[in-house]
Amino acid sequence: MANSVIDDAPYSAFHRKLLFLSAGGPFLDGYVLSIIGVVLVGISKDLGLTSLEEGLVGASALVGLFVGGLFFGRLTDRVGRQLMYMIDLTVLVVGSALCVFVTEGWQLVVLRFVLGVAVGADYPIATALLIEWLPSRQRGRVMGLLMVAWFTGAAAATAVGYVLVRAMGDGAWPWALASATVPSLVILIARMGAPESPRWLVSHGRRAEARKFVTKMLGRPVTDDELDQLDEGEKVQVVGFRGLFQGRYLVRTAFVGVFWTFQI
Repeated sequence: MANSVIDDAPYSAFHRKLLFLSAGGPFLDGYVLSIIGVVLVGISKDLGLTSLEEGLVGASALVGLFVGGLFFGRLTDRVGRQLMYMIDLTVLVVGSALCVFVTEGWQLVVLRFVLGVAVGADYPIATALLIEWLPSRQRGRVMGLLMVAWFTGAAAATAVGYVLVRAMGDGAWPWALASATVPSLVILIARMGAPESPRWLVSHGRRAEARKFVTKMLGRPVTDDELDQLDEGEKVQVVGFRGLFQGRYLVRTAFVGVFWTFQI
């Protein structure tokens, strides 16, 4: 199968901006997961948490990550990358802000779970959008940079949490948790107007929109044959969920699953 016009496109400022927008998800993942460790002692004191409740507060976001990553990839394939790209960030903004009003342990468990779902959903959403815009020779390098964003978010959360606890004591925890609202809102605003995946648009019969976005990226008109190549590539790659655990995909799924299990 021949490369598409996107596969062979030069890496440009357009791609760098899309990388920045997509890296917001891993950054917030690192931030949301790390900030809780800095303030858990204060949370436990203020809310009178038992050991079980402390564990649930710490683990609920990870459970949410599992749910978000498992189910929202399929939904993104159905309704589009760009729409879900905005919805999950909106949930992060609202959920983080609500942490200021928590008065009981179960409320924090629920909020952390919801935040985890939103962060977990962003991985298949943002990754799909980014990978479908990237030139083929740049994909490995750019996807590796997303991991850098995770550790950047974790470091930022630790620094912010430390400063707030030093300034306000153990009672700083609502503001530390709510601090995720700031980067979430910045990334949400930056994502407004982000282009939809042209491969997804073409595969759903929205060729005029796909032509507009690809023309803007390339700076030249796009032919019908070039749009057909995008559609052809999308059809070849369609694999059902069950197919990930069969044939040649089984080994790939196992490798990626084991890697992420140990990494986490």
